[in-house]
Amino acid sequence: MPTLERIQAPFTAAQVRGLNEYQTGTAFGMHMHPFTCAERGDGHHGEEGGDTGVLIATADGWVCPWCEYTQDWAHVFMANSRDGYQPHDFEKVLSTEEKITKIKQVMENYLLMYKDRPFIRGVPDMLASLELRVNELKEELSA
Repeated sequence: MPTLERIQAPFTAAQVRGLNEYQTGTAFGMHMHPFTCAERGDGHHGEEGGDTGVLIATADGWVCPWCEYTQDWAHVFMANSRDGYQPHDFEKVLSTEEKITKIKQVMENYLLMYKDRPFIRGVPDMLASLELRVNELKEELSA
């Protein structure tokens, strides 16, 4: 079990990326349940990130794309999944092509949400984080 040290918002760009990868299960290292909205049981929260009411990391902290809920902290290990952690099943089991496909499926869910609600909070941050991960994996394929 990792230490549960916390980081406070504002988050750096690298932390935002790591947190969003963690949230969607596409990070390199340890994965546990994602941070979710406290209001996720109200019947108005979607499952774009793989669970109901998955929060999205932004520089200003966590936001819920479905309501006004915010949170200003995260666990260090969530943002730094490559720092000393063993890869979880996403890394160990899937081929690089399968990883890219999985990430693109998650991205598609967020793109559909964004199409319906173009002013939604956090979705551009999530899409940018996941696009960086896809590009990183594509570089692995061409190396």
